[in-house]
Amino acid sequence: MKRNIPESISNKFESKYIFDLSKEYKDGRLILIAYPYWEAYVCADESDFWVRIYPTLNLIKGVIEVIGAPQEEKIPQSKGTLFEQEQTKFLKCNSFINLIPYKIKALAETFKESQWKIVETLILLGGNFENLLLTNPAMAYLIVNMGDIYSSFKISNQKELLDRLIKTKQKDILGLADLPATESLRRIFLKIDIFNISESQFIRFCKSIPKEGNESKTLLKLLSHLEVINSSVMQLVYYNRELLFRLSKNTIVELSNSANNAESILILKRIHSRCKSVNIPFPKVKQLSDLHQIDRDNFEQAKQKKLLLERFPKPPLEGNDIVIPLLNAREQVSWSKKQSNCIRGYSGKVKSKTSFFYKVIFEKEEATLEVKILKDQLSLGDLLGRENKKVSAKLRKYVDEWFSENID
Repeated sequence: MKRNIPESISNKFESKYIFDLSKEYKDGRLILIAYPYWEAYVCADESDFWVRIYPTLNLIKGVIEVIGAPQEEKIPQSKGTLFEQEQTKFLKCNSFINLIPYKIKALAETFKESQWKIVETLILLGGNFENLLLTNPAMAYLIVNMGDIYSSFKISNQKELLDRLIKTKQKDILGLADLPATESLRRIFLKIDIFNISESQFIRFCKSIPKEGNESKTLLKLLSHLEVINSSVMQLVYYNRELLFRLSKNTIVELSNSANNAESILILKRIHSRCKSVNIPFPKVKQLSDLHQIDRDNFEQAKQKKLLLERFPKPPLEGNDIVIPLLNAREQVSWSKKQSNCIRGYSGKVKSKTSFFYKVIFEKEEATLEVKILKDQLSLGDLLGRENKKVSAKLRKYVDEWFSENID
């Protein structure tokens, strides 16, 4: 059974401002205190423990969204209670909403979300905040959500400071949210498409901006060159920062307005991952229509680089300062180019352990040596100089002696 409104509420506010929605709420008791007080309380049915809450207000639909009331569940041998949250309830409240002055309602409903908090902040801060909603709405939205961005901040404790900063030094408002307190970021906020961005996107974006350091400077410089910062740009900032830094301004703009944004980002992330894995430069992307071809080219480039970096099996004979084993495909290709021979194509022989190649640098002469393995037996293969020319008798004698000493 629903109980009466507690005296702590009924004695504090005139009855015309008190809206008891307990009947509609059903999961407990719900009381709204209308403008200009703007408060909300819930309580479980069989309890006198009232909790102040901050519902979600949707002025367009004329509803508030409230998480189900805390339900008390007795815990055996416990010293307290366990509160479980129910699903969100959508409640019509036209009479409650109609007490909001038209001007304030019009300001709040231009934002997708945070409408309850906007009305509350307008009550707390008044006219200067109202002007800020019109002149720099993203900065105003920052104030509204400051407590969720920087948990130690409470608007009610900083009313005078906020009022002064709104009038005289708006960049310092950024510092209150643990953001860079710079004129550059203040101007960036003017570019935010705040009316088409969700509360959670905005909060995550703000939290992802480093307060100081090279990364912060690089990010602010990049953002300052964009005309509009929409939700797609924000997602690049907090999900794909490394990728963002490798894209041109034109590519970022095209990406932020692309209907295939998700697919393009997936391809770009794949390319970026490949580049990092084999240490090759990120390719230039002039336009997104080239992306699939760039992806294919990058795949082949990474494949070739990976082959170069792959380490070969351990050579059968250790080398020395003159006879030096080629330990990976990269070394083999490099030496092959220098000697103008074809061993660059023989990585497969080395991986299958049928042949191993050594570079030979004897006095002023250079050569390439092949050591073959057949049925676990080692034998000398070709020993050829640059462009597959014959080597000197002196060099050949040295290699023969080295081979004989090492297979014993």
